[in-house]
Amino acid sequence: MILIDLFIGLQLLKSIEACGGFSQTCHNIFTIYDNLWAICDPSPLASSFSLDLHISNNNGTLETPGSGFYQTCYGLEVIDMATESESQSSKGIAASCKDFHGGYQWTSLSLDERVENKGGNLNWCG
Repeated sequence: MILIDLFIGLQLLKSIEACGGFSQTCHNIFTIYDNLWAICDPSPLASSFSLDLHISNNNGTLETPGSGFYQTCYGLEVIDMATESESQSSKGIAASCKDFHGGYQWTSLSLDERVENKGGNLNWCG
């Protein structure tokens, strides 16, 4: 029983560790409307999914979990984000999002912590 529990625990830990880091194996990363697009190894074809299903706008700030940010944000773009390691870059998104007072705030959210390359397909894991 202990070995089974240990195996299950290691599998869970492995799946947690595997989440994210898509920009290390994907290129040509961009958005069209609320969709994130990229070409990810080993596939030569582009992959995409809707960010709007996973991200919300909370008073002018992009947040997860949630959905529906695209209704109140504009100017969505993929950006390079600072990391602790100078040798690696991280990808995120940025947009102007409406706050509770009707104004707009420039906000960003890291995608490398939440999106993975799963066999050449983009996958939300965050």
